[in-house]
Amino acid sequence: MKEGDENLHLSIGNPKSNECGFYATLKLDDGTVLYESELLKPGFGLTEVPLSQTLKKGKYTAMVCYDCVSLDEKHTPLNSAESEFLLIVK
Repeated sequence: MKEGDENLHLSIGNPKSNECGFYATLKLDDGTVLYESELLKPGFGLTEVPLSQTLKKGKYTAMVCYDCVSLDEKHTPLNSAESEFLLIVK
């Protein structure tokens, strides 16, 4: 991405075949949260993530954390997963 961009082109989605919903959080390895999603139901997602702050040039270790929940009214927590990647800002 480019320095100063307010959006990151990144695909975050919940596969249609899932039987749970999830919340996705994009954060840097230092704990800085760049984005927190609403509940993503099966078959929904986004390809452009609005960032809470812009980033300066550099390389950042980032991750998307997925917190899975039941689809009932309680949204009972289930499992979670993390997907790490290198975010390069030019």
